[in-house]
Amino acid sequence: MTDIKHVFVAGAGLMGHGIAQVHAAVGKNVTLYEPDLTRAQAGRDRIAGNLQRAVDKGKLVADDRAAVLDRVRASDDIGTVADADLVIEAVFEDLDVKQRLWRELDAQAPPRAIFASNTSSIAIHRLAEAVDPARRDRFIGMHFFSPVPVMPLVELIRSDATSDDTVETVRSLATELGKQVIVSRDTPGFIVNRILMPFLADAMRAYEQGVGSAEDIDTGARHRAQPSDGPARPGRLHRVGRLSRRDARARGRPGSRSPRAAAGPGRPGGGGTPRPEDGARVLRLPARLTSLRAVGVGPPGDRVDRRAQGREVEGFREEGHLVPGGEALQRAIQEILAHDHEAGRRLRAGLRSRIRRHRVRSRRPSGGPRGRRRRPEHR
Repeated sequence: MTDIKHVFVAGAGLMGHGIAQVHAAVGKNVTLYEPDLTRAQAGRDRIAGNLQRAVDKGKLVADDRAAVLDRVRASDDIGTVADADLVIEAVFEDLDVKQRLWRELDAQAPPRAIFASNTSSIAIHRLAEAVDPARRDRFIGMHFFSPVPVMPLVELIRSDATSDDTVETVRSLATELGKQVIVSRDTPGFIVNRILMPFLADAMRAYEQGVGSAEDIDTGARHRAQPSDGPARPGRLHRVGRLSRRDARARGRPGSRSPRAAAGPGRPGGGGTPRPEDGARVLRLPARLTSLRAVGVGPPGDRVDRRAQGREVEGFREEGHLVPGGEALQRAIQEILAHDHEAGRRLRAGLRSRIRRHRVRSRRPSGGPRGRRRRPEHR
């Protein structure tokens, strides 16, 4: 395994400065790179602020703070990657931006260096296309969660080309950082986002159907999902599968009466417009399922526009759906979906295809398959 001593972090923003901090805290020398030195220095200043707060709370002594900060160097010189054992990219979640950066890094990084991307959704093999084929076995996803010094999980993503040695080296490093490590195949959403999206969607639907108030749903989710209580514990998947099949039968079998239909409009579990408790603030999402990023764009109670501040608003949206205004749920949705541009692009492409097929079917004259006209009845 490669001995990681010098870490080069490209991007000094929300994720980048936290990644630099946790590596410096375990004794690694870190270069925090931005093409603008002012931004790189701002990232280092944020690290200094984080460490000072730890000192003020008695979690860190002043000498240790100074030692950690001394190991972080802000730089606008991409050539300093020549000394790196590990290169971590934590820039804007855009495929073209990331590939352009990886091409520059590949040209100057030493052959021994491992390349790791902090992407939350972009396929690792797509990013690895930007580097020399000889280096692709040393390319891996290293997905941290915000705030990096606090969140205990790191999700590693291996492509088909990623070597076992690369996975074990990065796993060992993440363990040294004090993180819990999981490994995912290079598949859309990886592990965490793939299981989180249905969880958030069902929380919204539960509120829409009047199952509980936004605050109670939010509180139940936060206090029930204990770290030691994952979905794959013995017996859990069997029970979930049984309930899922029962729910699918209730909703899909002709003549069945779902609890929502039986309860009547406007009542708990019923159809129609839900009646949130007095004072509950919600986001009413615009019509039609469109893309992947809208929940929490504005403050609770605001109408979400398709174009928010000049950007396309992305999010799971269905006509009439209401999003609970619980602050913790809003923050979770906003944080997790903030970088999912690639997932949003795939979702939009799939939805456009489905809409086209629906329009073709809706234009067919009734009376038989593929629009064959119904014979007139003889009188």
